Amino acid sequence: FKNEYLPEDQQLLSHFAPNENLFKNFTKFSTFVDEKWLKKGEIFSLLHQPHLEQATLLFKALYYTKTVDGMYKLAAWSKQFVNERMWSYSVSVALIHRPETFGIILPPHYEMNPNFYFNSEVITKMEQSRNECNAKSKNVDVVVNDIVLERYTNFDTEHLLRYFTEDIGLNLCYHSYSIFYPLWMDGDEFRLKLDHRGEIFYYILFQLVARYNVERLSNGLGEVAAIDFTSPLDFGYYPGLTYPNGVPFPSRPEGVRLSEVRKNSLSRNNNLTNSYIRLRDSAFRIQNVIDLGR
Repeated sequence: FKNEYLPEDQQLLSHFAPNENLFKNFTKFSTFVDEKWLKKGEIFSLLHQPHLEQATLLFKALYYTKTVDGMYKLAAWSKQFVNERMWSYSVSVALIHRPETFGIILPPHYEMNPNFYFNSEVITKMEQSRNECNAKSKNVDVVVNDIVLERYTNFDTEHLLRYFTEDIGLNLCYHSYSIFYPLWMDGDEFRLKLDHRGEIFYYILFQLVARYNVERLSNGLGEVAAIDFTSPLDFGYYPGLTYPNGVPFPSRPEGVRLSEVRKNSLSRNNNLTNSYIRLRDSAFRIQNVIDLGR
């Protein structure tokens, strides 16, 4: 995500500045121009409401440019000061949902953000190999074995399923779905109203859980247990991943309750907290309806 531009792009940026004539039906131009964007190198998360709002704003600006050429210029211009991960996310969503650019093959997400798929040990080996390659001016093959891919979750029986839960292709598939059908995207505004998003979302999760249960049974672990909002979770999770700035991904120790995750969140009003409350309340309401026989 270095700010490296082709010579023609550098010439373009030297005299380009967005103006209202660049857009159609974009009502937040002044907000877009005056926005204090998330700094480069900072952690970007869609679960943090201010980050989500900025990513959505950038997406809409790209989506509502009058021409693809204008979209390209705006993307190149915004790359100079917008957070790398936020920029990558918004541009990817815009390319997929604009009719003129739909069908463009995006680089695999694990190439753009390898830190989200490979643990810190693998990333370190890759960086060492890259330095060796640069020093010797030749390509160096990097062999990543199963032990290195293991994300330090071998403290319990759940690590037996890491070949499935940590599978790069499976995680990439889920990420691709989130790009095609972002949870925040308005169906009426972006022509998704007839796409049966809720049905597709349920179907994908249903298939994932079904396959997960098959893998659990084949490893002698039994089917996945139902969520209990009051009991502690038996197993923790230690991803072993680090953000590009070196900050480790959050972990979950054994014996944590979902309510404690909410209490320890950075903000009581963030999406993680609200999702927990909605999930808990919805489950209780469904149980009450069943108990009442209505």
